[in-house]
Amino acid sequence: MSSSPERSKRTTFLVLGVLLFGGFVAVFDGFIVRQSRLEQTARDTWDEVPATVVKSRVVNRWGRDGNSYMPYVRYAYEVDGVEFESSRYAFGEHLHWNRSFARRVVAEHPVGSSVTVRVDPEDLDSAVLNVDGHARPRFVLVFLIPFHCLPLWLLAHLFLGRRRRGLSRIEARFVMVDTANDLVLAKVPGHPVALFLAFAGILGFIGTFVLALGVEFPGADELAIPALGAIVILALLGTAIVARRARRPCRFLHVDLDRWSFAYPADGERTPLPPSPSLGVSSEETNTSVNHEVIHEHQLVLENAAGGELTMFRFRGPESDGAALLEVLRDRLRSSGR
Repeated sequence: MSSSPERSKRTTFLVLGVLLFGGFVAVFDGFIVRQSRLEQTARDTWDEVPATVVKSRVVNRWGRDGNSYMPYVRYAYEVDGVEFESSRYAFGEHLHWNRSFARRVVAEHPVGSSVTVRVDPEDLDSAVLNVDGHARPRFVLVFLIPFHCLPLWLLAHLFLGRRRRGLSRIEARFVMVDTANDLVLAKVPGHPVALFLAFAGILGFIGTFVLALGVEFPGADELAIPALGAIVILALLGTAIVARRARRPCRFLHVDLDRWSFAYPADGERTPLPPSPSLGVSSEETNTSVNHEVIHEHQLVLENAAGGELTMFRFRGPESDGAALLEVLRDRLRSSGR
């Protein structure tokens, strides 16, 4: 098992990495918030001025991430007898790469059509055509879900559910009840917040690809809001299902220290403990690794008088977890006073 200073050092670097990654995501969020504020300012303080569309077409731009499509709508307007022209359709319009959106905007604003634009009274060259928020791509909301959930999940995994004072990491993971008469070990699935973030991040990742495959058909961007709602509902449902499964008796070992017996699963037949229990652990490697640690299938076993073994508890974890939880069980039995 890694020493406490080593774990603390890894945790510190992980937290710094999470904060750095979260900072980049926050910068992107800042652009979206800024766009919303600019739209609100234009609606509240900019003047409404009639204008005429003089050019209207879809602009196709090539980039490292593929094609992006933008509506180019140029309009002319007049303020105090002075003529001006502008081609700003909306604040943050560079976020769009949806061809159907660009085509729809161009179709709604043909050359020669009359429109109403917002003009900054302090800078008459500054105008904008759309300030209703519909120019902001809703698809981005789904796209950003995994990027938000990943750092939040890591922080939740690190800090939530492990604040039971005086308990080691292994105790915080497996010891559900520890009283004078009872010890209950369980396979804890994780904090509900961490579970929800994990489900939401995975579903957001899937939803991004599902919507991305359909960006060419009209109305794909409108599916983002229903998809966002579906992701939240499914993440809550998944969290509830996992939490319910975690409460099943098959996941619990109940040691009755008063009657000196145990049951695994907790609702199964009780087995008496010998006066001086001989406990051990058997571990077998799996094909799974987490943070470069191979996950093992552990069994806490009780040796009976005939030399056989009775399984007391099964769980998965790093190789060191088997011996660590065995020591917790031994210490608790020794301190029971029997």
